[in-house]
Amino acid sequence: WEHEAKMIQKELTTLRREVDETDQRKAEKKELLETKAKLISLLEPKVDFSEVQNALTACQTDLASRLAEYKEELKGQMRNQEDEVYGQLDKKASIAQMTSALSQKADKLAFTEAMSQKPNLAEMESIKLSTEKIERELREKADYKELDTHIAYTKGAIEDINKELLLKSYIKDVCTLLDTKASIDDVNKALSEIHKDLDVKAQAEDLTSSLNDQALINEALCAENCVARWIWKSGEVKNGYAVPWEIQSVNTCPDNFLWEKDKTSVLTVAPGLYEINMGFFAKKKPTVQFLVNGEPVLSAVNSASYVIHHSSGKIKNVGRHSAGNITGLTLIDFVALPARARISISYSGEAGAEGFLGLRKLQLSR
Repeated sequence: WEHEAKMIQKELTTLRREVDETDQRKAEKKELLETKAKLISLLEPKVDFSEVQNALTACQTDLASRLAEYKEELKGQMRNQEDEVYGQLDKKASIAQMTSALSQKADKLAFTEAMSQKPNLAEMESIKLSTEKIERELREKADYKELDTHIAYTKGAIEDINKELLLKSYIKDVCTLLDTKASIDDVNKALSEIHKDLDVKAQAEDLTSSLNDQALINEALCAENCVARWIWKSGEVKNGYAVPWEIQSVNTCPDNFLWEKDKTSVLTVAPGLYEINMGFFAKKKPTVQFLVNGEPVLSAVNSASYVIHHSSGKIKNVGRHSAGNITGLTLIDFVALPARARISISYSGEAGAEGFLGLRKLQLSR
């Protein structure tokens, strides 16, 4: 509204100026009429002055109310700021307190004297070096835990020493024991007897030679005693003919003679010449075959009562003893076995028989 009123006033001023100019030029009546009509046409769409006045009054009232509200708000903020300032001032020291505090401060002369007594830069550097040296020495020292451990260890060592000292003899006891010891004459006599005994003992060279000879003999005996023996007691065969070896009575070379309980074969690892000894005892003499890797090399046949060697001659039996069959069917022979030879026995005869098989490896050279 205020803007419109200003515009209207501006237009009225313009019209007045035009009217004045017209009067000055003494315009004709026609021009006056035209100007009047133009003025009327411009004034008709404009609002009434009373309306403008009412709008201005309303705006002024609204502005006054808003100004009053803003004034009250500004007063409230100023009161808050004032309270805050007074609160801050209450926290500050008073003049008396400031005077008391300043009276306790050192003046310039006292401060200068105190500063003159302080160490200079060189002294500070010396103190720093000393402090670093002390710190290094402290790091090299044992800590509390290590010190406790060392103290405990020392106490234990002292206790052990005390125990050992308790076990030691006193001087009186030592003197008594020394009195009971042998004299020099007794020692010389004992040494003479020892020399006499040593004179009759063998010399070291003779002893060494005898030990070497005995070692050779022992080696030969050990080589000749590489033997093993197995026993068959159940009288039962496997697969109709194979003898199971149930007991191992001796085996001086378990690395060479490999046996498993109730197996029908025995494995000889090393090749070479072996002595075979076997025997089977039954009411009637059976037929027995000695097999190497499943092939027969020796046979004892009961029909003709002789033993067949599959590469040589035969051995006859002389007859039956009056006390019964006390000899059984026995055999001692020699075979050259290959490496890892599997030895087995084939039996054909009455059930309930018993037998044994023995092997001995022969040493042919030294």
